[in-house]
Amino acid sequence: MKTLKSTRVALLAGMVLLSGATFGQKKSETDAALAFKSFENAFASQDLVTAKKSILKAKEAIDLAAAHPETQKSPKTLFYKGEIYTALLLVAMTGDAEFNKSVPADAKEIGIAAYKEAFTTSDKFDSDIKNSMNVIRNMLYTTGSAAYEAKKYDVSMETFASASQYATVVGEVDTTAIYYAAISADNDSNYVKAAEYYKQAASYGYKPEITFRAAGMSYINAGQNEKAIEFLKESINKSPKDKALYFALGTIAMDLKDDVVPSMHEPEHAREIANMAKVPIKIAGVAVDWTEDEELDTVHDPCNPSFWMNYSDAHSGYTGNEGQSMTREYSKHIII
Repeated sequence: MKTLKSTRVALLAGMVLLSGATFGQKKSETDAALAFKSFENAFASQDLVTAKKSILKAKEAIDLAAAHPETQKSPKTLFYKGEIYTALLLVAMTGDAEFNKSVPADAKEIGIAAYKEAFTTSDKFDSDIKNSMNVIRNMLYTTGSAAYEAKKYDVSMETFASASQYATVVGEVDTTAIYYAAISADNDSNYVKAAEYYKQAASYGYKPEITFRAAGMSYINAGQNEKAIEFLKESINKSPKDKALYFALGTIAMDLKDDVVPSMHEPEHAREIANMAKVPIKIAGVAVDWTEDEELDTVHDPCNPSFWMNYSDAHSGYTGNEGQSMTREYSKHIII
C-alpha cells in the first residue's frame, strides 16, 4: 500500500514538473511577444535606446522558446522569431557597432526561414505575416532608395535584394526589387552580382528588352565574355521565339567586335548569329539568304563588326545609342 502511494506521489510530481517545463516555455513565447511589443512602441516613438534593449530581450526569450521541443515548431514561436530577427536586422542598419555585435550574421536568413515555416505550416498568423511583409518591404524600399540616392550602391543592392527575399515568404516574386538590386550592383561595379540579378529578373520576364542584354554586358564588364555569349545562346535555346534575346546577342556581338569568342570576323560565327536572327548575309562575297522576307532583299554582311550599325542606319526605325544600335525594324523581321 505504501509502495502504491509512493508511486502515485512520484507520478504526480513528474506531471507537475513536466507541466511546469511546458508552462515555462510558453512563458518564453509570451515574454518574447511582450518584449517585441515594447520594441515596436519605442521604435515608433524614435526611442532607440529602449527599442534596442527591448529587441535584445525579445531575442533572448524567443531563443529559449525556439530551443525547446514543446514550442520550437509552435506557429507563435515561429512568427515571433521571424518578427524579432527581422527587427534585429533593421535596427542593425542604424549603424550602432556595439549593438550589432549582438546581431547574428545570418539574422535575415533566420527570420525569413521562421516566417516561411509559420506561413506554410499553419494559417494562424497568415494575415499578420502578410501585413509584416508589406511593412518590411516598404521600409527596405525606402532605405534602398535613400542609399541609392546617396550613391551607397553596395547598401542599396543588399537592401533591394533583401526586399525580394522577403517577398518569397508569402510566395511572391518581387521583380522590381531584383531589378533595382541589379542596377545598384552595376553602379557599384560589382558586375558578377549585377549579372546574377539581371539574369534573375530576365528569367521572370521582367523588362526582357533590357535585362538579357544587361546580364550579358555585366559578364563582359566582369571579364567573362564567353559566359555572356553562352548565357544568351542558352536563353535562345530555351526561348527560340523571344526577339529580345536575338536583340541582346546581336548588340553584344557588335560591342565585342574582335574580342568576341569566336570572332565576329569568322564566317561561321556570323552565319550562326544571322541564321538565328533570320536575316540575309553574305559570306566571302557570296549572298546567302537566310529568310524569305521580301523586305530584306538588301544584302548585309554581319562578318563585318559594323554590320549591326550599318543595318540600323539603313532604316528609318529606332537607331538608339552608339553601342546599342540594333533597330526595332530588325526585331520586327525576326521570324516568330
